[in-house]
Amino acid sequence: SSSCLLGFSVNAEQTTHGDNSVRMTMPNVIRMLYNNVLRQIICLFLNRQTLVMSDRILIYDDDKDILTITSAILQMKGYEVLCREDCRNLDNDLNSFKPQVIFMDNRLPDMGGVKAIQYIKSRDAFKNMRIIFFSANCDVEALAREAGADDLLKKPFDIAELEQMIKKVKS
Repeated sequence: SSSCLLGFSVNAEQTTHGDNSVRMTMPNVIRMLYNNVLRQIICLFLNRQTLVMSDRILIYDDDKDILTITSAILQMKGYEVLCREDCRNLDNDLNSFKPQVIFMDNRLPDMGGVKAIQYIKSRDAFKNMRIIFFSANCDVEALAREAGADDLLKKPFDIAELEQMIKKVKS
């Protein structure tokens, strides 16, 4: 059987790493992902510089785990972060939070990421907001182009890719 988690397709079969065999079940995959993210967060914490809270990042994703981990990482790097699981209050979020960067997932329960980005870019007040389309979808490049996103970030991603993307769209 096959499952998908943060862009990983996982088969419940044995996988060999050197002379060790590991059964790749969902609990094992989740444990590996969280351990990797926790390791990166600890490294970030130990190496972080002085934080200046100024840049605001708005994240739309229907996955609570991604919201929690991504916002924790970004907050540790000094960003003010607002997370949403849907786009129901899109206008209010944009008007009240005034983000410099928006991360938009594709799979959102109400309008979806492509339509949300198209809506934002069609509004004079919001059209210059920097939007990063981020998704585990295999057609992420085509969807980002269709949406009119400023850039894209494929899931899964690591902290360095996340930071690099923010720097890229802000410059």
